[in-house]
Amino acid sequence: MTLMRDDGGLVFCDVSMFYCERGGGIRTYHRAKIEWFAPQSRHHYVLVAPGPSFRVTAVADTVTRVDVFGMTTGHGVDGYRVPLDFRRMLAVLDRFRPDVVEASDPWISGPTALAARRLGRLPGILASFFHTDSLGAYVLPWLQRRAWPPALRRAAGRLAGRVFWRLQSAYDCTLASSVEMTGRLRAHGVTNVRYVPFGLDHDYLGAPPRPATSGRPVRLLYAGRLQPEKGIDLVLDTLAEFVAPPEVELTVAGSGPYAERVASLNRPGVRFAGYVEDRRAMRRLYESHDILLSPSPTETFGLTTLEAMACGLAVVGVDAGGIGDLMRQAQSPFTFRPGDRSDFVRAVRLAIVSDRQDASRRSRGVADVHGTWADAIRRQTAMYCHLASERGRSQSGFTREQHACVLED
Repeated sequence: MTLMRDDGGLVFCDVSMFYCERGGGIRTYHRAKIEWFAPQSRHHYVLVAPGPSFRVTAVADTVTRVDVFGMTTGHGVDGYRVPLDFRRMLAVLDRFRPDVVEASDPWISGPTALAARRLGRLPGILASFFHTDSLGAYVLPWLQRRAWPPALRRAAGRLAGRVFWRLQSAYDCTLASSVEMTGRLRAHGVTNVRYVPFGLDHDYLGAPPRPATSGRPVRLLYAGRLQPEKGIDLVLDTLAEFVAPPEVELTVAGSGPYAERVASLNRPGVRFAGYVEDRRAMRRLYESHDILLSPSPTETFGLTTLEAMACGLAVVGVDAGGIGDLMRQAQSPFTFRPGDRSDFVRAVRLAIVSDRQDASRRSRGVADVHGTWADAIRRQTAMYCHLASERGRSQSGFTREQHACVLED
């Protein structure tokens, strides 16, 4: 076991199959880390993500991006890939010898890192960021769609849960970005959980008061991945019950499996904005709307919800997961029970006819408490440094001059 370097600097390595150029909240999280690590000189940050081919990019003196080959998913147009070059992934860990490895998904990067640990190739801290509620969003819904006897589906669900939570307990620590997810992890026996809430782009804070909607339509916004676990099907199935042009309009922004269905709606009062990549354009979209619809019960944080709150929008949000956590912090009256169509419509209609000024003020207060992304990444880095100092080790020996030529054949 080696001692930490004199300057206390560490090598941090994130391995994620969720990072891509057209990604959502997790892409924003990793980009925030890149922006925070790039100007400092104490630590080094390495991001390993799937791409069309192997490539090493020196983003800054203290930031390295490594692409390993990954196969496109069924909706590859959105940029998501499944990493397949495990040899390269392990070679990255061998070469950089990171002090902290953070796995960002439970399907590929997590098991790969755990396997590297068992092989003795990962002596540093191994953390898992609980970015996605995999059981609730994917596994259990998949089981419910099987034409199996109910008893068999229940047994399969229990088995999947035991395996999942036991695997989640194998990490040195698990990070969760909401109080709700922190409590759920602990309830399932994952004891070493760290609460690390997300932040916001600096420009989102201090937004001006919301203008009154008098004399113009009330503008609703859905912004997120267009897939079932995000709740877009609930919005599409009920929009006829609250979209009433010219009084009430709806904008749908995002990409995913439902994009074609949304684009072909051709319904008065409904506009499809597609995927909005530019952060400034996304902020302008928030500022031109009044109410955000946040129907996903499986969000572990709800970054879009927090961004909308910072811009003063009232949010109609599900009372579950990370979104429910934010809604309770804002003491919002516009919550609804997960999966309850009539309760969702009720909450949307209530938000449309309400004054919304108090809700807007409380929403902005919640955003102010969370602070900026720089605040969030600084807190997280300090937490990792504290864990490393408790262990009294730094394993890397990596020098910044090496990152441009690392892993060359």
